Amino acid sequence: MTHPLEPLLRENYTRIVKDLVSPVVDLLTEAQHLFAGDIEKLHIMLLVALRTAEHHAASGLDLERVLADEMAELPSLATNVKSLSEGSGIPEETVRRKVRALVQEGLICRQHHALSYTAKAARAMEGVRRILIRAAAQEHDTVERLL
Repeated sequence: MTHPLEPLLRENYTRIVKDLVSPVVDLLTEAQHLFAGDIEKLHIMLLVALRTAEHHAASGLDLERVLADEMAELPSLATNVKSLSEGSGIPEETVRRKVRALVQEGLICRQHHALSYTAKAARAMEGVRRILIRAAAQEHDTVERLL
């Protein structure tokens, strides 16, 4: 399903391409620093983070408490290696290997086959969060200029 603004954005693409592409470049640059260029790790982390965001209690979390390490556990609709592979297109064995590394780094918690995001990951992903927030604000401004 297309968004009602898509025709306007497409029509003005050459005027707004810089605004749309620069946050993606910033995100990839941040992944280069955070995961030594391993974009698949970033992809997996974002999918696991999304499962946390989809939990009904996630919208009530206080980000500052999470970042201050005041929360032992984050609510999450846990996921597993198979789901991550299907959702990302990354081969299952590759996901398994990357998840193993992310668990060892403390960025993902594994309980049996269920994987979830950790407070340590929330802190580690601060640069990504900053880029996403800036991108949302920039895209809002871009659309507002067109309207």
